[in-house]
Amino acid sequence: MAEGGADSDHRQAQIMLDVFESVGATQFDLSIIDLKGKKVSFRRGVKLADLYRALPSTLKSATGRQNSVIVRPHGPDVVFVQLDDLKAGKLAQLAPAVFLTLETSPGNFQAWAAIPGAGSSWNLPEIVR
Repeated sequence: MAEGGADSDHRQAQIMLDVFESVGATQFDLSIIDLKGKKVSFRRGVKLADLYRALPSTLKSATGRQNSVIVRPHGPDVVFVQLDDLKAGKLAQLAPAVFLTLETSPGNFQAWAAIPGAGSSWNLPEIVR
């Protein structure tokens, strides 16, 4: 990693949390995954303020152990939908519906949509009917 890389990664993670907050995220499920894809740790319902405080040490530890940090946002009146393994050509089509895109590996992207007003009682079969 280039000099100052950890600070840049930390800042990018903070910006991502800010973006999630801007569309209603108040808590996160936090998973740490090892190189083999095995869950090392999991915390449900981490408050945003607590995640901000823990972020520097969480990222430093994960980097040192070559682990991945995964956050899943939650909010009282919003449902978050993650679209994964997208190619760059699909991003323009999705742009009106998503609030965040991330390049997860070269040429692969992840996009996030927020469905407002859905709340925790959101039920897909009711929407489909």
